[in-house]
Amino acid sequence: MTASLAVTPAAGSGYDIEVVPSVSTPQETIEIEGDQFNIDGIGVVEPGDPIEIDVTSSADYRVTLYNTDADPELESDLFDADDSRITIGDNSDELDTTDLKGTYVLTLDSREDGRQAVYPVVVQAFDIHLEYPSTATQGETVEINATIDSSDTSMVESVEVALWDGSDDDATETLDSQDDGTYSTTLDLDDYDEGEYEIYGAAFGDDEAEGYPAPIAIEDGETMTVSADDSHEDDEDSDDSENDTDEESGSDAPENETDGEDSEPDLPGNETDSEGGESDMPGNETDTESGLADNSSEETEEHSDDEDGENETGVISPNDEDDDGTSDQDDDDAVGTPGAVFLTVFLLLGLLVFGSHVREGSQ
Repeated sequence: MTASLAVTPAAGSGYDIEVVPSVSTPQETIEIEGDQFNIDGIGVVEPGDPIEIDVTSSADYRVTLYNTDADPELESDLFDADDSRITIGDNSDELDTTDLKGTYVLTLDSREDGRQAVYPVVVQAFDIHLEYPSTATQGETVEINATIDSSDTSMVESVEVALWDGSDDDATETLDSQDDGTYSTTLDLDDYDEGEYEIYGAAFGDDEAEGYPAPIAIEDGETMTVSADDSHEDDEDSDDSENDTDEESGSDAPENETDGEDSEPDLPGNETDSEGGESDMPGNETDTESGLADNSSEETEEHSDDEDGENETGVISPNDEDDDGTSDQDDDDAVGTPGAVFLTVFLLLGLLVFGSHVREGSQ
């Protein structure tokens, strides 16, 4: 069995199967001996509860529940094509989920066309409770905690969470045991793009399917929204505000020019030092006018540079380097690390890698 991510027609057009309740997951297309099946959820069953199933079928059908050894726990009698909601594990058959904690796969087989759909099922060994912030910012670290609702955690080999933002970039994180039924990990959000992440949790035991660990409990948590870190923009705004203040303080100089012109009456003998044949105090106006003219010219150039966006005064160059660094990070960063496998795919491989054996055994 190989997992295929290509968008291709799935086997069993007009057929569908879904366990109620279930955990919605990103849709995957898996291939079993040339037939492709779309899977977008995992059924969740409490021990001792029957399994309720929504079915769409264009012909009479039966359902079969397989364990990780590819052995059937139940092969149902034929149902009519019109039976759109069926129940197994109640008083109508011999299936009892009380002692069936772990991972299973449910198949839908048409009387006319053979297998048409598959759906993974987990009978919960216990409940998992996830805790994490609903919002966070890139650059922060956040803590994710998982609590197992059981006094016996000896069966737990590992606890993992998966984060998915709707793209092809997904990540799984293994939580560290705290020896009190809780598990935790710390995420560095520098490695995560901004967006809304679906978070899933799973506990794995020592049971395997063709070498892949099979979950004994799963949990569909709430979303976590990761926002961009705009603190550097705030710093730039602060710098711009300071620059404006400095430039405004220089604008007081022209007011001094008025004082220089009006402070004293004109005196004879100084016309050559004044503008337009008039003069204020001897030797003062020429120097004052010259100095103010230079300042006014410099100030005009400063504002012009600001408008053009070039040579902005007071812009700290390390901020530009940070901006470049941020751009490079956006280009290079992807959620997760190379080789990280999204929990759902990992789960499906664990469940359905033995699908070929199931199919061969049913022929």
